Amino acid sequence: MGDYCTSILGVYLKKNMLLYYFVFFILFICVVLSNNSDRKIRKHIEIFASTLIICFQGLRWENGTDWPVYMQMFNDYAILDIDYYHEPCWFLLNKLFNNLTGSYTSFLLFQSIFIQYCTIKFSDDMGIENKTIMIMSSLTSCIFPVRANLAMGFIMLSYKPIIDRRLLRFILYVILATTIHWVSFVFLPFYFVIRKRISAVKVMTIYFLFCILGFATSFVTSNIQSTVGVLGPLFSMQMMEKIEGYAEGGPAEYLQDWTPTYYALALLRGAIFLYLYLWIRKKFFDNSNIYNVLLNLYLIGLCIVRTFSQAIPYLARVGNFATLGGSILILMAISKCNKQTRLFWLVVYSLYCFISYYTILHGQFRSLFIPYRLVLFQ
Repeated sequence: MGDYCTSILGVYLKKNMLLYYFVFFILFICVVLSNNSDRKIRKHIEIFASTLIICFQGLRWENGTDWPVYMQMFNDYAILDIDYYHEPCWFLLNKLFNNLTGSYTSFLLFQSIFIQYCTIKFSDDMGIENKTIMIMSSLTSCIFPVRANLAMGFIMLSYKPIIDRRLLRFILYVILATTIHWVSFVFLPFYFVIRKRISAVKVMTIYFLFCILGFATSFVTSNIQSTVGVLGPLFSMQMMEKIEGYAEGGPAEYLQDWTPTYYALALLRGAIFLYLYLWIRKKFFDNSNIYNVLLNLYLIGLCIVRTFSQAIPYLARVGNFATLGGSILILMAISKCNKQTRLFWLVVYSLYCFISYYTILHGQFRSLFIPYRLVLFQ
């Protein structure tokens, strides 16, 4: 009877996407319950929500981006030169978990645990008491994390040293991130982000100027492949393959959705969020150092995304390092509301997270998520 029930459950998971909605629903209930809970109970809710995501992400099988590639890295680390990836920590993590457990699932669980820790620590560093909503958004923004998300965990930890002006600690976190994903080194100049308040007019002007620059960048980089070869003598063959991949913009399908309408909506969405953050600053945080730094970083990240999204999608992802504080800016405003009003805005933000979640699940990479395969049934 037990085997029969297990078999039925396995078939259900493979053919139905309700599991994704069920996980989100449970997380949403956690967000609602945490709003009126005291600190001790809220802590237990946060632990439960994090554990749910860790199990959901870590116990998957053949789901997520580049599964065969990462699986090969884990299984064949012994025949791969550590310099091949130029990311020694990533190599050593694969080697460590392969030697200790021989199970790729254990490595996936470790990645999810680390990302959850960084998400909670990031929220705590930014003064967010109710971290459940951030835990939920960690799933809806990236359903199944990969190497870049592991590196982004260290980038999250580097935000507080930026605000506190602790250069050495900031450099340490960025170096650690770079040893997992080499593109992380481009975050180093972000330490010198302007910490002063930038007027609303200047913020919006900068944003629209970079939107215009995005069209010019697309034109200029259309022939960039012919110039990348000049860098050949400076880097190894493996590194040049990566540079050329970034110069080409990545897989062609990354650009498939960028129709004029889609791009116009993306520009409008960025403008709306910037306006919202500026309004929140004026109403609640006009003299807040944390808010101004996060807003300035968000502006820089958004400008990078708008500049390269049409020309070099891979490079545009660098902007995501600087926009990590976007959710914090909203949650800082929600924290200023009373319990009843706060619950309303938490529900509204949860709805926004669900829309993002739904869009990813039903987007052009739907096959990465459906069907969901549980390792227990493989």
